[in-house]
Amino acid sequence: MLLKYRKEKEKEKEKEKEKEKEKEKEKEKEKKEKRKRLNDQCELWA
Repeated sequence: MLLKYRKEKEKEKEKEKEKEKEKEKEKEKEKKEKRKRLNDQCELWA
């Protein structure tokens, strides 16, 4: 019973880690998009 509970907790932790990784990827993607947009705007003004 205790072992089963521990395994469930570990699975939950793994899922949380995956979610965190996804969030980080999204943030990186957004940063790149913003930077790209800024660069495009600068080129338009130049």
